[in-house]
Amino acid sequence: LPFTTIDGYRLGSITKKDAVTKLNDAYKNSKLDIYLGDDKKPFVSPKFSELGAEVNTQNIVDSANYPFMLRLLPLSILWANLAYPDSHPTVKYNDKTDKYIDEKLMPSCKADPQNASLKSDNGKLVVVPSKSGGKCERSETASTVKKAIPDLSSQSAVRAKLTEIPPAIND
Repeated sequence: LPFTTIDGYRLGSITKKDAVTKLNDAYKNSKLDIYLGDDKKPFVSPKFSELGAEVNTQNIVDSANYPFMLRLLPLSILWANLAYPDSHPTVKYNDKTDKYIDEKLMPSCKADPQNASLKSDNGKLVVVPSKSGGKCERSETASTVKKAIPDLSSQSAVRAKLTEIPPAIND
């Protein structure tokens, strides 16, 4: 289909097979931000290929067609590609995903609590507030990561839940 653009990639001048290959590579090389608890910064940002994700975009490319009825409308070739349904690639995770989670994510998936304390500030004692810690559950973290779907139009992200560990000394 001429003028076809899927997720920002112009695919109108190539075959469907080449389009699938190009999109699969783009999705595999996109990154997944993995956040722990309420953190503002991602803990890690691996590529989907590093996670062992097998991405297939055949369904997206197949949905990009130019139906006969649209061809009868004058100038429809200029806007027909806007009528495609928004779909996502199919993603399958494998043993490499579990290995990544076990080796890279789980060993550091614990935040120690910080007790409340006092510090001196211009001759006055100021309370430094306590901060709760947390710990990830392996099965829940793996389930969360394996639900991730790559997205080329925005940054893909998941948030692993932390089981709260309260500090010994509160403020």
